[in-house]
Amino acid sequence: FFSALAFIGLNVGYTLWLKNIVIVDVMVVALSFVIRAYAGAFAIEVPASTWMLINTLLLAMFLGLGKRRYELVFLEDSAMSHRKTLSMYSSYLLDQFIVVITSAVIVIYMLYSFSTEVSVKLGTDNLFVTIPFVVYGLFRYLYLIHRKEEGGSPTRVLISDKPILFTVMLWLITASLVLYV
Repeated sequence: FFSALAFIGLNVGYTLWLKNIVIVDVMVVALSFVIRAYAGAFAIEVPASTWMLINTLLLAMFLGLGKRRYELVFLEDSAMSHRKTLSMYSSYLLDQFIVVITSAVIVIYMLYSFSTEVSVKLGTDNLFVTIPFVVYGLFRYLYLIHRKEEGGSPTRVLISDKPILFTVMLWLITASLVLYV
C-alpha cells in the first residue's frame, strides 16, 4: 500500500512540477524504479535488499542521464521545447554526472559481490566473478551513447544490442553457476 501511494505521489509531483527541476527530474524517475523494485520484492514476499535498491537507483540514474544526454545532443535546437530541463543541462555536465554514476554503480556492485552479508545469505563468496560482465555492460552502453548516438530508448538499446544481450546471458549463466553449482 505504501509503495503504491509513494509511486502515485511521486508521479503526480513529477507531472506537476518536479520534471521541471534540473537534476531532480532524473532522480525522481530513478526513485520510481526503486519503488517498483521494492513493490516487486514485497509482491513475491522476498525482503527488499538494500543492495538491490541502491543499485536500482544508480542504474536508473545512469540510464536516465544517458537519455537526457541523447535528447540534448540529438534534438539539438528543438531539445528545449521537448523537455524544459534540457535548457539547464549541457552535454559536458551530463557526461560528468554519467562518469560519477557509472563509477558508483561499479563500486556498489563490487561491494555487494564481496559483502560478507551477501556471501552468507547466498551461500557463496564467488559472486565477484560476475563483476567483469557488469563493467563490460556499462562500458558497452557508454560506447553506444557516445559513439553510436543511442540512448534515447534505453529499453530498445538493452534488448537490441547483441553484445549487451550476450553479456546479460553470460552474467545469468555465471551467476546461476555460482549460486547453484
